[in-house]
Amino acid sequence: MRQQLTTYLRFMDDPYVPGGADASSSESPQLIGLVAVADTLKTHAREAVSAVHRLGLKVAMLTGDNPRTARAIADLVKIDRVQAEVLPEQKTSEIRRLQHEG
Repeated sequence: MRQQLTTYLRFMDDPYVPGGADASSSESPQLIGLVAVADTLKTHAREAVSAVHRLGLKVAMLTGDNPRTARAIADLVKIDRVQAEVLPEQKTSEIRRLQHEG
């Protein structure tokens, strides 16, 4: 049990496991399974970000995801700036603010 829990905690602390969300049950003291929930990268995400970089532009990502998940995804596709935990109603004002910053 202790070994299973240690492995589970190491898995969830890995910054390159972009899931960050897990489901568990407290009905049993024994770990019987693990479910991690993660979005997957779009097929052409890396190519799209790379194309924008070739134009001399930086890429920003606004997401409602938690910071750890957002940073892991951004690192995978080389996104320059990440703002996590942005609510849908905040995104328009955040985009305007970024546009104003240049």
